[in-house]
Amino acid sequence: EWSDDHLGFYLTVADDFARWYREARRKNDAVGNSVNLISLLARIGAVETACNIPQAGVEGFGSLSGLTSKQSCIIERLVELSLANHKTIVYAKSPRLLNIIARELTARGIASVLLHGERNIIERTNDLNVNFRFGKVPVLLASLGCAQTGLNISQADRVIFASRDWSAKTERQAKARVLRPQQERPVTVEYVHLPGSIDNYQAQLVRWKGSAADAGLDWATPETDTESFAHIDHILGEFVANCAAYRGLEPHALREILKGKAA
Repeated sequence: EWSDDHLGFYLTVADDFARWYREARRKNDAVGNSVNLISLLARIGAVETACNIPQAGVEGFGSLSGLTSKQSCIIERLVELSLANHKTIVYAKSPRLLNIIARELTARGIASVLLHGERNIIERTNDLNVNFRFGKVPVLLASLGCAQTGLNISQADRVIFASRDWSAKTERQAKARVLRPQQERPVTVEYVHLPGSIDNYQAQLVRWKGSAADAGLDWATPETDTESFAHIDHILGEFVANCAAYRGLEPHALREILKGKAA
C-alpha cells in the first residue's frame, strides 16, 4: 500500500505527465505529427522515478526522504527470505535504489552484493562469484543492465523485481539467470507493485509484448486476446477513484489532500 506522502508526490508528477501528454497529443494530431519520443521518454521517466526512487528527486517537483512503503516491503521480504536460507536476486533499473536497499539490509544484519554499473566490472564480478555464488551472502542486488544476459546464477532460487522494465525480453533474460540446468531448487519470481501506479502499466505492456512475440515466433495463442489495453491515465484515474470511494471522498478532493501532504 502507498503512504500518503508518497502517493501525493506520485500523483503530482503523474498528473503533470497526463496533462502534458493530452496536450501534446492534441497539438500533434492537429498537424498530423506524432508526439516527440525524446520528450515522451523524459516525462514518463519522471513518473518511474516518482514511483520507484523518489529520493532521487524529479526536476520541478523536489524529492521525498525516508523509505517508501514499496522499498520497506522489499527489504522486509529480503530479511524473511534470508532467514529461511534462500538466495535472492533483486532486480531494479536504478543503482541508487539498489544502494538504498543494501544500506537498509546492512542495518538489519543482512549482507548483500551489489552488481551495477557504478562498480567496476572486475570488482563486482569477483564479489558476485566469491560472496554470492560460492559464498554465504544471501542477497544479490543487480541492475537490469548488468545482469540480464550471460550470467549463470543458479545458486539463487528467488527473484524479486523491485521495478519493472519496458521490455519483455529484458525481464525474461533476467529471470533466466536462475533458470539454468544446474538449478536444484524450485524458483519463485515476485513482482512488487504499488496499486494504480506505473508498475501496473509496465506489467501490462511487458505482458502484451511477450504475448505478441510468442505468437509471432511459434504461432502460440496470444495470452492477451481477451484483454483490453488500459492507458496509464486510465489506470491511475481508476485507482484514485477507488481510494476516494474507500475514504468517502470525491476523487478530485482526495488528489488535492494528498498533493498537499507531499508539498
